[in-house]
Amino acid sequence: MFVSTTDNLTISRILTLGAERQASDIHLSVGNQPVLRRGGKLEVLTGEAVLTPEILQQIVTTILTPDKQQVLVKQKSVTVAYNFSNRARYRVHVDFQKDVPAVDLRYIPLAVPKPEQLGLPKEFLELARHNQGLIIVSGPLGSGRTTAVASLLDSINHSAGKHLLTIEDPIEYLLVNDKSLIKQRDLGDDTPSLPQALDDVKVEDVDVIAVDVSVPPSAWPRLVNLAGAGILVIVIAGADSTVKALEALDMNMVPGIDKAGFQNLLAEVFLGATCQRLLPRVGGGLVLVSEILLGTQPVKALLRDSKILQLQSVLETSRDEGMISLERRLADLVKTGEVISAEAIGQASRPDALKSMLKVR
Repeated sequence: MFVSTTDNLTISRILTLGAERQASDIHLSVGNQPVLRRGGKLEVLTGEAVLTPEILQQIVTTILTPDKQQVLVKQKSVTVAYNFSNRARYRVHVDFQKDVPAVDLRYIPLAVPKPEQLGLPKEFLELARHNQGLIIVSGPLGSGRTTAVASLLDSINHSAGKHLLTIEDPIEYLLVNDKSLIKQRDLGDDTPSLPQALDDVKVEDVDVIAVDVSVPPSAWPRLVNLAGAGILVIVIAGADSTVKALEALDMNMVPGIDKAGFQNLLAEVFLGATCQRLLPRVGGGLVLVSEILLGTQPVKALLRDSKILQLQSVLETSRDEGMISLERRLADLVKTGEVISAEAIGQASRPDALKSMLKVR
């Protein structure tokens, strides 16, 4: 399909404006002007023209390869990574609304942010010092999970000689070898499935594996076995709390699995889990909020006995050991004036618990 210079200029101008205004996201839909997200808030690009079906189709043709265009036609949605003139990188999701393509772009910095830039908690960073075990990073979409894991991997890359492997859909941050050897595999383009990619790990001499794709219950035994076989396994999950992330490891839905054996091995390899949010900071910018659950002996005992819901009590009573619930961390930020209470309550996984901590109704 022919792509006009005018349409190339349109997407180029929109992406340039997004970069100049430090937008985290750009949304393009028919009948609307382009919309940016800055500092957690939506903002219309009022100087831009209303997007027509023709413009959106040409933007899609500019961004997607012919193969990915075919995926879009068949599946009605597709997610890819897109490099913009070597100036920026975006995760791009295309689907349909009103029978016209709609495009959502998430900005990916070309340079991987440092842990201190992100505000990653030291307890989380210390987990990555282990040579083997399981780390789970969770949070809703847009909470910075992928960025946090990329920063963690890049720290390992610059400090130790490891063989790092990522399985992603799509590949977002481009990691460059330093002291470590890094291999990044795109689910679909580089490997047909997550089970196949995990089976390949057994013969690849890998030290660290990071998984940023949807993980079905049937894949967790493979991941836990790898974590028990001398590999540090980091998994990104979509749960809105550390407890819910562990609840998702329910082997009752997987036929033929020795559940007791799985729970025993999970307890043995579990290093810790974090669940995070990004909230608007009073005065501008965003602040990272992290819940931290560590693999202490009481936590391992509850995992072994499948008493997952009781982990919440451990979170609430183990601050001296480096653990903290999301609600307690949010309450701390409200009390110090870094975030407003309404934003904190809206992001809590247990709003009533946070209201009680803040003594508000």
